[in-house]
Amino acid sequence: MFIDFWELFPTKRDKVKAQRAFNKLSATDQQEAIKGVQREIEWRKAMQGQWVPAWKYAQGWLNGRCWEDELEVTEAPKQVNTNAVFDKLCSQLGVVPYDQYPEWDDPLISKALFKVGSWMEFSRMPENKQKFEFRSKFLEAYKSLGG
Repeated sequence: MFIDFWELFPTKRDKVKAQRAFNKLSATDQQEAIKGVQREIEWRKAMQGQWVPAWKYAQGWLNGRCWEDELEVTEAPKQVNTNAVFDKLCSQLGVVPYDQYPEWDDPLISKALFKVGSWMEFSRMPENKQKFEFRSKFLEAYKSLGG
C-alpha cells in the first residue's frame, strides 16, 4: 500500500523515512492517508492563483497526520493590474514636456503620484533601483486609494 501512497505524493524525498512513517500507521490510517493526499492535491488545484504552503516531505506529512487537516477553498482576492496602470503612467510621462504637468485621465494616478513624489522626479531618475523603489511606492499608494 505504501507504493500507492508514494506514487501519489508529489514531494519525492526521503522515501525510506516516509516508508517507515507509513508502516507505523494502522491499515485504516494508511487508507485515509492515501485519500488525504488525493484531497490535498484537489484542494491545491482549487486554490490555484492563491498562496498555499509548500508540500511537506512525506514523512512529516504522515507524522503530522496531515490527511486530517481541514482544507478550505477560499475565493481569490480581486487582482488589480497595477503594471498596466504604471505602464500608462510611464507612457504619459514619456510624451509630456518636463516643465508641464500631464493631464491625467485617471484621477487615482495623480493622487497616487502626489502621495509619493512628483512625476518630474520620476522622469529624471536613471533606470535603476531608485526608479524601481519609486514604482513600488507608487503602486502601493495607488492600491491604497482603491485602484
